[in-house]
Amino acid sequence: MDMNARPGKGLFRGNFILRDFTDPKIMMQVNSDLELAFIGDFLGIPDLQRITGHIHLKMNFSELVDFSTPEKELSELTEGIQSELNVTNLTFRIPKYPYTIERLNLHALMKKGNVQLDTLSFSIGHSDFHLDGSLSDLPALFHHQEKPVTLNLNLNSSRMVIKELLASDSMLDKEMQEEGSEEIRELNLGLSLETSVYELQHPKPLPRGTFRIANFDASFKRYPHAFHDFGGQLTINDTSLLLKNLTGQLDSSDIRFSGRVNNYALWFEKVKKGKTQIGFDLKSNRLAVNDLLGSTGYHYVPKDLQQEVVSGIWLRSKTELRYDSVFQFANIKIANISGSLQKHAIRMDSISGNIKFGIDHFIKIDTLKGRIGNSDFNLSMRLYAGKDTVRRKKSNFLQFSSQLLDLDQLNNYVEAAEKEEQEEMAMLRTDQPATDGQAGTTVIPVSSVSHDDGFNIFNIPFIDFNAAVNIGRLRYHRLGIKNLSTILRMQSNQQLYLDTLTMAMAGGIISARAHFDGSDPKKIYLKSQIGLEDVSLEKLMLKADYLGQDYVINKNIKGTLSGQITGYIQVHPDLTPLIDQSSAQMDIEILNGELVNFAPMQAMSSYFSDKNLFRVRFDTLRNSLSLKNGSLFIPDMNINSSLGFMEISGIQSMDMHMEYYLRIPLKLVTQAGWHKLFGKKQEEVDPDQVDAIEYRGKDKKVHFINLKISGTPDEYKVALGKGKKTAG
Repeated sequence: MDMNARPGKGLFRGNFILRDFTDPKIMMQVNSDLELAFIGDFLGIPDLQRITGHIHLKMNFSELVDFSTPEKELSELTEGIQSELNVTNLTFRIPKYPYTIERLNLHALMKKGNVQLDTLSFSIGHSDFHLDGSLSDLPALFHHQEKPVTLNLNLNSSRMVIKELLASDSMLDKEMQEEGSEEIRELNLGLSLETSVYELQHPKPLPRGTFRIANFDASFKRYPHAFHDFGGQLTINDTSLLLKNLTGQLDSSDIRFSGRVNNYALWFEKVKKGKTQIGFDLKSNRLAVNDLLGSTGYHYVPKDLQQEVVSGIWLRSKTELRYDSVFQFANIKIANISGSLQKHAIRMDSISGNIKFGIDHFIKIDTLKGRIGNSDFNLSMRLYAGKDTVRRKKSNFLQFSSQLLDLDQLNNYVEAAEKEEQEEMAMLRTDQPATDGQAGTTVIPVSSVSHDDGFNIFNIPFIDFNAAVNIGRLRYHRLGIKNLSTILRMQSNQQLYLDTLTMAMAGGIISARAHFDGSDPKKIYLKSQIGLEDVSLEKLMLKADYLGQDYVINKNIKGTLSGQITGYIQVHPDLTPLIDQSSAQMDIEILNGELVNFAPMQAMSSYFSDKNLFRVRFDTLRNSLSLKNGSLFIPDMNINSSLGFMEISGIQSMDMHMEYYLRIPLKLVTQAGWHKLFGKKQEEVDPDQVDAIEYRGKDKKVHFINLKISGTPDEYKVALGKGKKTAG
């Protein structure tokens, strides 16, 4: 069939033959040169009347087969297919779409079934598009549809206004002016798809093939980041999705990601039954958290992490999910977590392990181990998080071990330590020997704290739970703990038991047993038995609360401590003791001790002006002390000290009030009086002077004078007074 026409200013010639409607074979020759505005005007169709532009098409499409020589014809099947299409300045509108497609220009060639799109450019509203690409085998789209074809497409755009492109009515013009509409700028994208028409028509559930992305660049109006050089390959086979080498740059961050989903068809089923696996591998030389956050993301990320930069990242994991109509369990196998935090100066290295949770409400962690900064860890755990009373009785446990656990580093203790050191230096300046009859402080207030505002562990539901912890070295606030071993038990009746605790600390050994009762969150108490052996008081930091004020209570005494302490201590939810509501019995022995700026000794400055009252040394202090109602009761004890031998007893309260009774050899007072009479002043005594310890002779009769010291370190009086018995 031959056709000739002259539509207005255009030209059309064509020849068309079709054979075998069951498997069409076509021969078509077309040569057209058309002005589209004429067609719209001629037909009188309103939508077509908006079409303008020029189309020039040359086509020679021949697929006729001579069945007498099929081997020859089949080999030359596509040789007759060649076409050229030119579109110039095409403009048209799509029904119910508020924007016009303008200035469309296109040039495409087809030869031997291969289509080459040299250029395609057009504008929609404020958006522009520039494309080129190719199609490997056009006839395979119509028959031989099982044959793989490759589609390549490159897209460039200087600006894409998303709301305009997705508009469906004329109201968009108003909406487009609203603040916050997203735009894509400087877009560059290369796409490639290799599959067949058969696969596209018969997905199982996705068509098999390979999809590639290359040279993806883009920036955005609202999202404050830019993508550079992204590319990757997605392969779909019968059972798996394989994402290989998705790489690129997001601002200053680089990403390299690969992943796999096995039995991906499960996710397309309405009723899921079976098992699926998801695995991934992520690497990055530099990943800045700030590069990932959008305008709203900052509200959900802590400020100290917003500027964090992680280097040398390697994350590798595989997750197995099982469904039987509903979700059954997830089994997460962590192969590796590594990376260095620059701002927090911590590196995570070789973290691996297994985490499993499911519909049974059990959370199981098996051999989760690795390193975080200086610390290493090995953790296993089983925890039931459900409400079934029978399952709650099943043993829950935690096993934790570490050769070195650096809590100071993990808690950013360095900054706090520097601040504490500055505070200590300031306190040392105020701890110099007092003049004019005033003494330094005995107990130093640290801060006024609302302990009940913090998290209360006893508000959470208790379960039956056992824990075993073994730590070779523990760094915490300069304590230098070693060989820590403990066994803990939690019970569902709000009880917590410390069955055993042993550790090397402050130069000695500390052991303990304890019972926490948290059945009443407003009255949490601890019963404990603590053993101490050769513990250095100078290295041991003790803090307690008295009437809402925190105090450090060991600034004034040094030495080596041994003994047993049995106590009943009521504590805040953060476990800081309430001393005024606690009691303790302490059978202690302090060897090679030293009292530093001890208020009762400073109060005796008039009697020992030739001695160093800032540092009073003693060989052995042995006594049974009692703590009750916020006061420490000290029974009579003999002290062989650098001041001479003396006897002392009394009461010391945490609010700084004191009442001490001293029996001092009369000869010491007389000698002190002589020195005072000859004009030697207290400040002339070197505060670093070390005086010899004097001992009381057993066979010598000694005359004593009884003195009473009462008041506070800043306001006290010394008078004659006989000691009274102290009760614990």
